[in-house]
Formats: sequence, C-alpha cells, structure tokens
Amino acid sequence: MKSREERIEHIRKVVKTANEDDTLKSYYTIKNWRGKPLYRKRISFDVEFMMFRIENSRTEIQQLAYLRSNSLPKDFFNDPESTKAQEAQEQILIEMVRGKGKDLLEDLKLRKQEDPCIIT
Repeated sequence: MKSREERIEHIRKVVKTANEDDTLKSYYTIKNWRGKPLYRKRISFDVEFMMFRIENSRTEIQQLAYLRSNSLPKDFFNDPESTKAQEAQEQILIEMVRGKGKDLLEDLKLRKQEDPCIIT
C-alpha cells in the first residue's frame, strides 16, 4: 500500500493533468444527483493508489464479525488508512465475494451500482 503522502502527490498530479484537458469526453454525468444531473470530470489513475472505504455499509456486519473472530478492539477500523484495517477490509470483501447467501455480489445484484465509482 502506498503511503498517504505518495497517494496525495500522485492524485494531485493526475487531477492537475485532467484539469488541463478540457475535452468533452473527459466528463461523465451522474444521473439524478439530488434531483438534477451532475457533471464530473473523469480521472484515471493506477489502482495501487486507492484504498478501501472502511465506512462501507455493505461490510459493516462483516467488520463486527471480523473483530469478534480475531479478538480485536472495537476501534480497529477507526483509522481507515491503517495498513491492518485495509488488509482486513480486503479480506472481508474477498470472503463476501466467495461466500454463499447474502454476499457482496448478491447485494450488488439486488441494489445495483448505477453510478460510476466516486473516489474522494
């Protein structure tokens, strides 16, 4: 996992380059965002600079189970940039995809992912 400083610097460079490219193809529309279309710049960067979103409602129950099964403190996921929290979230997501019953893929089929992924 890249350090916070490396991620920030890389993202700054990518955003600067994207802002210099004002072509129409570099935008996409988020439909019905709070009742009106929202236009956002399309920015691409290497996945190694991304992190899992720890505050993910789709994994909340699995995080609690992970804490119990590994005898971890309740504040384990409080620092979303922690390497250990990121590794745990990745393991949780992998288990959800491989698991049976109400897993991540079933949830995505049921609730859909209609908008593009938004990275903040």
